[in-house]
Amino acid sequence: MKGFAVICVLAVLSGCHARTLPQNEWMSWEDTVEKLQDYFEDLSAKADDMVQDIKSHQISRELDTLIQDSISELAMYQDDMKTKLAPYTQEAGQRLAKDLQKMGMKLQEHMNEGRDQMEKYNEELRTMMQQNADDVRARVSAYTRKLKKRLNKDTQEIKRHVSEYFEELQSRTSENMEDASLSYDPETPPGDLQCDVVFREGQTQGGHVTHTPRLIAMDLKGSLRTLRQEGSLYNTEEETTAVTWDGSLMRHEESPPVKNTFLKDLDKLERGEILTEADFYSNSQPQCSAAAVSVDTVNSQLARRQQSYRLEGSVKVWSDFLRIHLHPRTISVIHQYNHDGEAHRLEAFGQGEALLQGSVLEGLEDRLHFFVEECDYLQGFQVFCDLADGFAGLGSKVTEMLQDSYGGRGILTFGLAPVSHPDSTPMKDLYHQLNCTLGTVHLASNSSFFCPLTLRGGLGRRPSSPALFPHLTYDPSLWYHSSSVLALALDAFTSPYRLRNNSVPMWQVADTLAVSGRKVVAAYGAVPFPMMHGSSLPDALSACEDGLPWKPLSACSESADGRCYGQWATLKGFEGQKLTSSLAPGSKPPTPLHGLHSGEDVLASYISTYYPTCPLALQLVSTPSKLTPPFPQIFSQSVGAQGFLQSQPPPTGSSAPLVSSVPVMTSLQSGPALGPWLSELHRGASALDPRRVAPSFLSQGPELADYKEALEQLRLLSRCYRDDSGGVVRSSSEEDDD
Repeated sequence: MKGFAVICVLAVLSGCHARTLPQNEWMSWEDTVEKLQDYFEDLSAKADDMVQDIKSHQISRELDTLIQDSISELAMYQDDMKTKLAPYTQEAGQRLAKDLQKMGMKLQEHMNEGRDQMEKYNEELRTMMQQNADDVRARVSAYTRKLKKRLNKDTQEIKRHVSEYFEELQSRTSENMEDASLSYDPETPPGDLQCDVVFREGQTQGGHVTHTPRLIAMDLKGSLRTLRQEGSLYNTEEETTAVTWDGSLMRHEESPPVKNTFLKDLDKLERGEILTEADFYSNSQPQCSAAAVSVDTVNSQLARRQQSYRLEGSVKVWSDFLRIHLHPRTISVIHQYNHDGEAHRLEAFGQGEALLQGSVLEGLEDRLHFFVEECDYLQGFQVFCDLADGFAGLGSKVTEMLQDSYGGRGILTFGLAPVSHPDSTPMKDLYHQLNCTLGTVHLASNSSFFCPLTLRGGLGRRPSSPALFPHLTYDPSLWYHSSSVLALALDAFTSPYRLRNNSVPMWQVADTLAVSGRKVVAAYGAVPFPMMHGSSLPDALSACEDGLPWKPLSACSESADGRCYGQWATLKGFEGQKLTSSLAPGSKPPTPLHGLHSGEDVLASYISTYYPTCPLALQLVSTPSKLTPPFPQIFSQSVGAQGFLQSQPPPTGSSAPLVSSVPVMTSLQSGPALGPWLSELHRGASALDPRRVAPSFLSQGPELADYKEALEQLRLLSRCYRDDSGGVVRSSSEEDDD
């Protein structure tokens, strides 16, 4: 899961509307078939003229011309259909092409049969013309009607088959939109979140609409596994010039990575195989066709299969559970370093710093300009960076570049660290600590704010136990599990500047938290927020008797004295629940919270009991975080399908329900609690001499003087959070006297 990502966050001023595929613009091959039918009708009506035509052998020539025109027009229609279907899926296009080819052959066979029959009648008429012209006219008329019915049947079958394919592909397109919570149905009311803030609308070469995230992802060689670097939405393959080679050749073969069950099901979905399975349709609708398959049906089918996924043992990289499509300019592979193995690893901060030059820098700038230049209004950037390895150095250089080029925009940086590393050694743990130290200093300096995100108990070499959540049964050592918990928290953290109404710009979020230059903030989250189904927000908060419901997400415990410089709290996902208490007139509220009249007042009053003097910003978002497959089912049996607590757990022996959405409560804080956290990070790094314990760490940078300067900056940064006098921050001269 090592990697680095930059997301351009936009507030577009124009709405996006889905465009459907044309289904009523049929090609001219149908007109040709109709001409053939009209010809036979006219032939039956004009027996005398027919006799003369037969004598001049004109029938065969006209039939041949009409048949050739019909088949050529059908071939052109088939090629046009291939072009239209190519952006959706190659397999579906090939299947449709084969079906059209079979139907075209069938149509041609019927036409040829008609021509042969007419030739037989031609021979009969030559001998019988003077004997029984009326009988011939009747036989020709009867066969003409029969042939017309057969041609109409062939035409309708082709129309129906093509229509089913169009509707099936539109269903898959809608399902892809649903994965990203995109809704373009004019009859569906818009949700709380403006999804095109982080998603862009594009078009394939065929003119079909696509939706991909505004994302630049940088990762190492071998990290994509089964994922194509250029994605699968666009045909970006370029013709390569043949190169002759006269020297010796050595052939190396490697088996491709095996896809897990989820990725295999996605492939089946793309090919349409899942849509034709018998168990996909309900017993009450046995005649359901692909045209009636809805987005909910597709998601429910994947959800039913999710119980058998068990991806915990097969997920090795982030692309093993990726569901959405990516733009061809999104992924940038760093070929100098390997994702797996012991050689050529990106392990040190200096290695990452040295990367951002030459082709790597040019590729990043090219991708960055592509996404930025199409923006109507650029809010800023979200930067997600692995903090424990060389990506900390690369992220520091990238944020420095963003600050130089887009200094007036918000740069919100999140440094991520796993709970544990596979095959860890004491030397690797030492590298991780040094990388976290240098990354924290430089990323905080170059960003609007910097927030470490981890479920570890600390960033040192001997951390305490990982964060425990009362309603989760996750395995902290699995990156697949820990990243899912942090993803739910991030969905809430980033909601304020993604709202459709009353959104807050990124720079305002940063200014609220980064008070007086304190750019390091700590994150906390309640995943899920403990709210009983059918209860109210005052009931849920009053039930938290042991304190605030959230847990540390930055390895930083909360301040015990309730002092804080700035806080931003978000409650997301209370859809369908009451924010205030429904008391009978004249009844006494059981708690002060039950007497308040708005959800904002309830939440603000609750938090102020723990942080009475803290400036507080609140955001309430009703839309929950949707958990589509293959999100791991890491919830306890006390959590219901909508993420709310159940009054009674399921019966013993029965399986817990699949959780499809959850409410989440988060808090970003800047306060004195970060002082000891930063001081501990400084003490751990100051106690080490890299020249003696890890001489290779400084081999590619930074210089020893730069390393010592970074430690001094960290010491001064920790002092900014010292608050020993009732909220008044002491000057550095007073601290020096201590």
